Amino acid sequence: MFEIHDRATRLCDGVSRRELLRIGGLGMLGSLNMSALALPQLIGSAQASALTEGSGKMFGRAKNIIFLYLTGGPPQHETFDPKPDAPVELRGPFQPIATNVPGIQFCELLPRTSRIADKLAIIRSMATDDHIHSSSGAWVLTGYKYVGTNARTIQPTDWPWFGSLIKRYRPSEQLPALSTVWIPVKNRLNESVTPAGQTGGLMGSRWNPEL
Repeated sequence: MFEIHDRATRLCDGVSRRELLRIGGLGMLGSLNMSALALPQLIGSAQASALTEGSGKMFGRAKNIIFLYLTGGPPQHETFDPKPDAPVELRGPFQPIATNVPGIQFCELLPRTSRIADKLAIIRSMATDDHIHSSSGAWVLTGYKYVGTNARTIQPTDWPWFGSLIKRYRPSEQLPALSTVWIPVKNRLNESVTPAGQTGGLMGSRWNPEL
């Protein structure tokens, strides 16, 4: 588990991509126990303060992240996780195809993507016991299970989405005001429902993504 209390190591000094995903809150990959460590404690800790003091040595070659959030998007068995051994009513009408990684198969709808599978990190173990779009979506975007009463509206007490954490603790050196941008508009389930998990939440509106 990623250590976030007082230590000399900063966020990107010798930290693996897996650990960065954990602290960034990309869904349920690494869940933090809210009873043991609340985000306000993290924000106010010495470690959080250290993150703002210097950029440190970055790892990898990536300069930007494009996060595609597909609400109600294509199902896993028709994209990156075909289930050829499942009953026909589960696996659907499409066939699996080989990728350029031995033992990894994609759905036949992704022939070009299958040729660059070695460049991808495919996660097939993500699951949730929350089947409500609004609250489960907030869980994915913040890393915290939604415990409020209404995830169908944005509240100032929501957990911040991971882009807001990046904006606060790892802003762009060239364009800090555009460290996190949400386009074209906030995600909506319909015209009257804009669910939680898309803002700076309890950190404050200054950490909201730009639109």
